[in-house]
Amino acid sequence: MSTTLQTADRALRVMQEFRSPAEGLTVTELAARLGRLALAGREIVTLAAPVLNRLAAESGETVTLALPAGHEVLTAAQADGNHYVSSGNWVGIRTPLHCAADGKVLLAFGAARPADGDLPRIADRTIVNPDALARELDAVRHRGYALADGELEQGLVGVAVPVFEDSACIAALCVSGPEYRLGREVRRRLAPRCLDAAADLERALGAR
Repeated sequence: MSTTLQTADRALRVMQEFRSPAEGLTVTELAARLGRLALAGREIVTLAAPVLNRLAAESGETVTLALPAGHEVLTAAQADGNHYVSSGNWVGIRTPLHCAADGKVLLAFGAARPADGDLPRIADRTIVNPDALARELDAVRHRGYALADGELEQGLVGVAVPVFEDSACIAALCVSGPEYRLGREVRRRLAPRCLDAAADLERALGAR
């Protein structure tokens, strides 16, 4: 099964939720700002394509690029691995921040914040206690990457790392797949490769 990259312009049209628009903007100013955000989203997807493909080929697993979208995480691009059993097509899908590896990265490094109120339980292992989530995010910042263990769906696991531009986290790279193939130790060994891939994308962003 060959590695392929999937992207969705439709997904990038929700880039207006990348940040909350300032109050008092005119319609023209607001349209200009949303246009710039959409352009920025398409640009990072284009630059990320070779990075995602290389990481998918090296790991054999599904690799995704995630962007913050309000209180959720949006999958903007994906490179498929070489297994028939994979984590599926995530492009254009939005998921809660607190129950996915890429969402935890965006939360931990300040690219997004959770909605107010209780954390919804999505699966049996979902972290729903705010204090427990805060401890988890501290651990993510300490080690530089996030792990998810069946918190979005039973048997689905992932490892994700931040992508920085001008010292700000703007996206996350994630490798995901079934737990039987991507045990916690396997994901820990994959983390340095993911960090290297993120560094490659950061260099591409800096050189554009």
